[in-house]
Amino acid sequence: MSDQDQPLAPLILPSFLRPRVETSAIPLVRDIDKILADLVRLRGMLDRSFQWRETSVEVFTSRARQARTAFELNKLFWSDMASVIKAYCLSASWRSLELIESALSLLDGEAVLGPTILSRSLIELTTTFITNGGQIRYLVTGASQKWSDAVIFSLDLENLLNKAIFGSRLVPEGHELRQTNIITQLKKLSKLTGYEPLMEYYERLCEVAHPNMMGNARFWYDVAQLNPDGSMTRFARGRAITNERVERLYDDVLWTLSWSGSNLLYGFGVLDAQVRTITSAFSAA
Repeated sequence: MSDQDQPLAPLILPSFLRPRVETSAIPLVRDIDKILADLVRLRGMLDRSFQWRETSVEVFTSRARQARTAFELNKLFWSDMASVIKAYCLSASWRSLELIESALSLLDGEAVLGPTILSRSLIELTTTFITNGGQIRYLVTGASQKWSDAVIFSLDLENLLNKAIFGSRLVPEGHELRQTNIITQLKKLSKLTGYEPLMEYYERLCEVAHPNMMGNARFWYDVAQLNPDGSMTRFARGRAITNERVERLYDDVLWTLSWSGSNLLYGFGVLDAQVRTITSAFSAA
């Protein structure tokens, strides 16, 4: 079976979580079915191959010498930027969709730890998508107002996209591809209106991802037995336990899927609009 023939995993919430969604006090969580349906449509649009061109400084300089006008120079630079913006948008979108698919698949088996850890990763990915998307829109919008007047390049945009696609925490401090600490980005985003709960959810999900109490307590029954000598006997089981902490984690996962899914849909639209702004401006020969 070829890659194109592989069936796509359904984006359906397990039935045992349905009452939790319907009684949620959070409107975004109550909208999760619509969000998942919209993600299915987006996934269908993105289920394809994509190519983009990487241009070295030497190659760009050589091509730039052949340009005769400011329009041709701008077209040379910004056409490359449009291609790279599209590459980043698709990569981040595909990654988000795979994490959402995987979390839902694990939830279907009533797993707790897997969906929770994937949700933590989703929050990190979505945060960078929001942050980068806003900066890309700002830089493209600002440049587009000057394209007809002068040669306008954007080193800031070029560096942002290089780091967004090729960035790593494995390169040394000070390296141009050294990725910004995610906690820095999360704290910055959580200060904006509407994003205030972000750190609360993220820190609780981190407790499960790390070898801390929250991950262990997933296996403990809520009730403990008081012994005659004053000691306590705890009861645990390796799977299928529903306790207060598990209930909280399911709520966290539902919030994350809703929040990340809705921001993926919005962010994709933002970046797609930047690509169209560039391509329409330079569609002339």
